[in-house]
Amino acid sequence: MRSCVPSWLLASVVALSACTHMPGIVKDVNWDNDGNLVLRKCDSRHYWIVYFVVWAETNCRDEKKNAKQLLAKLGSSPSRQPLDRAPLSVSAMQSDVDRVTITRPSANKNAYAVVVGIENYRDNLPKADFAANDAKLMGEYLIKVLGYSEENVVVRLNANATRNDLEKYVESWLPNRVEKDGSVFIYFSGHGAPNPKTGESYLVPYDGDPTFIDKTGYPLSRLYQHLADLPAKEVVVVLDSCFSGAGGRSVIAQGMRPIVTELRSPLLAKGKTIVLAASTGQQVSSTYGAKFHGLLTYFFLKGLQGEGDTNKDGSIELKELFDYLSPQVERVARREFNNEQTPQLLGSSELLTSGVRLVE
Repeated sequence: MRSCVPSWLLASVVALSACTHMPGIVKDVNWDNDGNLVLRKCDSRHYWIVYFVVWAETNCRDEKKNAKQLLAKLGSSPSRQPLDRAPLSVSAMQSDVDRVTITRPSANKNAYAVVVGIENYRDNLPKADFAANDAKLMGEYLIKVLGYSEENVVVRLNANATRNDLEKYVESWLPNRVEKDGSVFIYFSGHGAPNPKTGESYLVPYDGDPTFIDKTGYPLSRLYQHLADLPAKEVVVVLDSCFSGAGGRSVIAQGMRPIVTELRSPLLAKGKTIVLAASTGQQVSSTYGAKFHGLLTYFFLKGLQGEGDTNKDGSIELKELFDYLSPQVERVARREFNNEQTPQLLGSSELLTSGVRLVE
């Protein structure tokens, strides 16, 4: 019996049936909170008959690479680099402020800090680039440069910086520890948001939602009130955020227009709290991509390295540091980002005049 299928078709099916195996294809590249490069690799198999894929299967996995070791390895093998790129180096991933050296022993036993950095948000908000890196490094400076005891510095990043976390550490942890004449340092790097109904400014925690900011955000007024209730001698708050909703490190409910917010508070006018804010209530705070930090944070840390000691007396006061960083931030924002960003130093005139010393 002869086959009803032409011999040429059978031959084509046999010849063109195949299995294509594509192992270890990199589908995505990200960074984790520990600075590791995370490669999303997928193995794919496609089974073909003639020109049609009749079956496909894909298995994916995450591989972590130590960024510094990887870049050092690549840098030592120029032949493996693309011809149109210079060899990579470890320093390409760092700025000059990332190298922290211990400049003083632990001395501030009655000094406490809560440091928060949120780059990635739960509900698909825009990333606040380098915010987690900002906070991690700020924690190191507090310990190694400003002399805070390690057990007195809390650093909360990304998913560990929910609204409950802010409430826990500001409203319970600090009151349980801060004693009379102590010092408190609060640092927040991430998104701020306005309440369109009231104009009030909010910090946006990891689980914050700008559409329901009054229920999911942390109001600056609430922060100021709890800090005012502490028995501390002085409180410094650094906010590398903005609150207009116009972009940068700020968000706003969908459909709402940016508004002008007010960062000042009666609690600051006569109290013991000084606030260093990255910009005014209607401006956008910039990210300094070339330095892998927020623009304010970069120059704040640069000042702590010694640039902020403008009178060269070996100590750095907050007002002295502000006078150094403010024109630097304004200059870079205007030159690099075509953006007007004017840092603010808010507090009682008496406290600003007497001076808050950061580095002895």
